[in-house]
Amino acid sequence: MLFTLNIKLLGGFCLSHAGRPVIGITTERLKALLAYLVLHRDIPQTRQRLAFQFWEDSTEVQARTNLRRELHHLRQGLPDADRLLLADAKTLQWNPRRAFRAGCG
Repeated sequence: MLFTLNIKLLGGFCLSHAGRPVIGITTERLKALLAYLVLHRDIPQTRQRLAFQFWEDSTEVQARTNLRRELHHLRQGLPDADRLLLADAKTLQWNPRRAFRAGCG
């Protein structure tokens, strides 16, 4: 079966897989992190940059903790997340080899 993920970012967030809504991505921060990774999929993002990008008013330790928590939720909410997200100790990236379609359906 072909893996089909549909993502709509403009005009309201929508995420579906195989024609069914993905309901695990619920918070605005989680949606923003997913959108950021998708839009910057060609370049690995350092965890430090992402932490400061999303939690600029937090301490470094708290920002990194927040990022780890959101990444955990993202992995739980995305179908087949291990194939969609490339993660190591220093970087995160949407897997540029994994296709998705713009829009929902």
